Amino acid sequence: TLSWLDRRDTMLVGPGGGTLLIVGLGAGARSADALLPQLRAASGALERGLRAQYPNVALRWTGFLAVNYDLRRMSSADVASAEQRALPLTLALLLWAFGAMGAALLPLLAGVTAIGIALGMTVLLARLGHPSILLVNVVTMIGLGLGIDYALLIVSRFREAVATGRSQGEAAVEAADLGGRTIAISGVTVLVGFAALLGIESTDLRSVAIGGLVITVVTMLIALTLLPAVLSWVGRWIELGRVRRRVDARPSHHWEAWSSYVTQYPWRVLVVAGLPVIGLALQAFRLRTDVESGDWLPPAMESAQALRDLKAMGRGAVVAS
Repeated sequence: TLSWLDRRDTMLVGPGGGTLLIVGLGAGARSADALLPQLRAASGALERGLRAQYPNVALRWTGFLAVNYDLRRMSSADVASAEQRALPLTLALLLWAFGAMGAALLPLLAGVTAIGIALGMTVLLARLGHPSILLVNVVTMIGLGLGIDYALLIVSRFREAVATGRSQGEAAVEAADLGGRTIAISGVTVLVGFAALLGIESTDLRSVAIGGLVITVVTMLIALTLLPAVLSWVGRWIELGRVRRRVDARPSHHWEAWSSYVTQYPWRVLVVAGLPVIGLALQAFRLRTDVESGDWLPPAMESAQALRDLKAMGRGAVVAS
């Protein structure tokens, strides 16, 4: 650290001499995630001790490490808040689709289970390095989406097979066989996308890649192994908690006709469906990777408040120096 007590530099004192500025020169080998909470706990205790003599005292941490740490933490909190709002809505939609609470809960439980297992695996992977907090965000977001999506497919196949007269065991095998092919194709595609991020020299993007790879593999394994086994054991109990009249679980004639058309004319469908996707992908040329000018940081963030304090003191260039 460097302060007015070490060097009589006017840069280290605010206008009028009322503010003492202390500059942290480095964090050493420790990561910001491990260091900043301890530093803030220490400065918070010191601030409370000085408050009686200096009522307006404010001790805040800022700089590149602190800003990025706060942004990651706020991003993680926003994702957690979004998930809390999304889970009840997702359950309601599944309940509307299946018409029974038992069938609606299974995909949701599969997604939550996948997230728990993947997070446990990432804890072990974290021992090999210092991944970004974005890894947790990716695991929860992708795990919830893929876990529900894949489980939804397996449960639907199981109910269709049971509706045609198959036994519980036969229906579970058929669901894993037919639904498993779709899940394998989808999962491999997702894995390729995340694997491409490993080649970028960025801790955040590589953390996203690792989290995405782990959660995708876990959700695939749960959908192809654990879920069919649970369905063969639960059987018709998935119809518990029915909220509306049961409809025919077998696919309708319209969907069968559409599937036949897609498989019969794959190139025609590819062109028609691919053109809008290409139009969306072209928007990538409009992306800007430079940092937005102006004050765009969240106002409640401690490191952002400290940056504004420095700017008001006319010392904003200290952080960039």
